[in-house]
Amino acid sequence: MEEDFETILEGFIDEIHTDFDLRLDIESIFWRGFCSQGDGLCFDFKLGDKEAFEFLLKLKCENIQHLKDAVNISDVGIEIETVKNNFATHYCHSNTRDINVDIYFREDVEIKNKSLFDLLSNPEFFKNLQDEIRVWYVDRCQEMYHELEKHYNEVQDLESEQEDLTFSERVDELVDPEMDTDKVINLIQDATSLNYTKGEAYNLIEKFRESFKTDYMIIKKIN
Repeated sequence: MEEDFETILEGFIDEIHTDFDLRLDIESIFWRGFCSQGDGLCFDFKLGDKEAFEFLLKLKCENIQHLKDAVNISDVGIEIETVKNNFATHYCHSNTRDINVDIYFREDVEIKNKSLFDLLSNPEFFKNLQDEIRVWYVDRCQEMYHELEKHYNEVQDLESEQEDLTFSERVDELVDPEMDTDKVINLIQDATSLNYTKGEAYNLIEKFRESFKTDYMIIKKIN
């Protein structure tokens, strides 16, 4: 079993698009693992206006519906963007990105609810919105990194099990019971498939050639 991180990342991209209508590409995802404290995953994205508003609605941010009730959304400009911070110089985890949120109202904005509009104009509103996006972002990064790490550990476990197999067990895994002796010998000579050097493979063939007929039940048909 070989490592296939790209397939897992592509699944993550599809999930983000399905759940939050956020389009990512594999080049916007950065990660490193799995042996040091600074390892992790992050991704970059940028949204503006309608896409940003729809994204916030899907996130079910606490105050975004109030914004919709206070003004016509067509009079609101919204920009959401990840920005590299100082940690990005050496690491790849979610804390290497800050979340910038910029909301502005057009000069001729039509206010539908003045008291609600004044409430949303408070700087605390923007901070709360930013914090909500941040929580979502960190959760997604950690979730994806854990999937990559799980896959990595599964591959390492399988490789460890393979290394622990005896010669006869390796042969048992590779050989079809209906295969004749000559085909078995040819298969063993494929040193790459058994992780042996060519010289080791020939030595093993000589050592076990005579005992195949009596000691291994993997061959039913004998010439």
